[in-house]
Amino acid sequence: MTTALLLRATRSHLYPGSVVTLGDDAPRAGIPHPAVIEFADGSGAAATLVRFDDDSLELAVEAYVTHKRSTVTARRWLLEPFNATRTAWRVVRRLAVA
Repeated sequence: MTTALLLRATRSHLYPGSVVTLGDDAPRAGIPHPAVIEFADGSGAAATLVRFDDDSLELAVEAYVTHKRSTVTARRWLLEPFNATRTAWRVVRRLAVA
């Protein structure tokens, strides 16, 4: 059984330039890994994280409701390393929903 990764966002939603942190480096395998993302306002969502290569991750976040009751639709994001330890990743751009 795979344990979901805990991700944390610095805001109540993701957008290009925002940062997502992980407790450890992202998984090395190129297969989808379950995750839970916690947003700064206390809301959260189920997610899936996939490593494409050393310098890019795909983060698919399921729909969720923010603390202020705003609905955010399911979205996919391309992430790149934000720090040398690869425990923080910056959102580069939004990807088409699969």
